[in-house]
Parts: sequence; structure tokens; C-alpha cells
Amino acid sequence: MENHVRKHVELHWYEASGERVYMKVKRYFDMKVRYIGESSSPLELITNNVYECLGKEQERYRIIDETGEDYLYPAEEFEVIDQ
Repeated sequence: MENHVRKHVELHWYEASGERVYMKVKRYFDMKVRYIGESSSPLELITNNVYECLGKEQERYRIIDETGEDYLYPAEEFEVIDQ
């Protein structure tokens, strides 16, 4: 049986509200998922490609897509291939 390693990732971002700046931190374990939805744009997700998933937020996966950025996509459009 193959050993699976979970990586700890911290994402940091800042939000400004008036004169205050807030820092938010979310912690995720990354996993690999295959996109099984239909390709909408080759700059976003390509059917059958494997992507890094940084976490799940309200029935959506945070995926690093073809642009190299992370965005939320519906979880039902992916199958988990490596946790």
C-alpha cells in the first residue's frame, strides 16, 4: 500500500475595511483531484486534468487552476484521486 503524505498549507490574505486591516488565515491539507466536469475555458479547468486542491469550503473545492491561481469550484465536478 502506497504511503500518502499530507502537506500543511497556510494561506494568508488581507482585507481592508475603512481604516482597519484584517488578516485571515486558513489551514488546508492538499490533495489531488481530477476534473470531470465540462471544460468551459482552457484558461480555467480542462476535463480529465489533475489539479491540486487546497481545501473544501461550503461544498466547493479550492483548486489551483490553469491560471496558477486558486479559486472555488463545485465539488461535484471533481473526483478525489489522492488524499
